[in-house]
Amino acid sequence: MKWNEVATEQTGSAGTPGSQYHLTDFTLSQRGDRWRVLVREHWGSNQGYLEINGENETEGRGDSPEEACERVRKDIFVWCHARGGDAQRAEYATALRQLCYAVEDADEDEDDAFDPAAEE
Repeated sequence: MKWNEVATEQTGSAGTPGSQYHLTDFTLSQRGDRWRVLVREHWGSNQGYLEINGENETEGRGDSPEEACERVRKDIFVWCHARGGDAQRAEYATALRQLCYAVEDADEDEDDAFDPAAEE
């Protein structure tokens, strides 16, 4: 069974041609009752295209979006220690929360959806 993408977030900046870049992509997916968060950090040179010089990747799975996010938290915070410190840690924590909020928002949208049968 395939993982279905539910939400994505990105932190960092691609910079401008001739500069360095650093981006981190967060993807929340669902398969049945299971959730997966995939985080990919990559950096390098912006040459008019992104030339990747290095990358890190980690994955967490759980029975809820929050559990899957918690399982990647330690790995990505170690990356922060090596790079951007507290500011990057805050960006990563916000991105993980946004993934979970996207699921809540989708659930609320379904609850608010118009049901013509309810009007009869």
